[in-house]
Amino acid sequence: MGACARAAQEAGGQVLGIIPDFLTSRERMLDAVETVVVESMHQRKIMMFDESDGFVVLPGGIGT
Repeated sequence: MGACARAAQEAGGQVLGIIPDFLTSRERMLDAVETVVVESMHQRKIMMFDESDGFVVLPGGIGT
């Protein structure tokens, strides 16, 4: 996801990271990306829906 976020920024796109609080100790956040910490995965999904123009789904782990 980091590579995609950096590439989007380099191409002039806006990038917003949204992470639930319980993952902040397990995941590394990119300093170059604005990141919002929310209380739950449910809040994350709502905020992602509200703030996004579209979604791209790539192969990944269980959370994809």
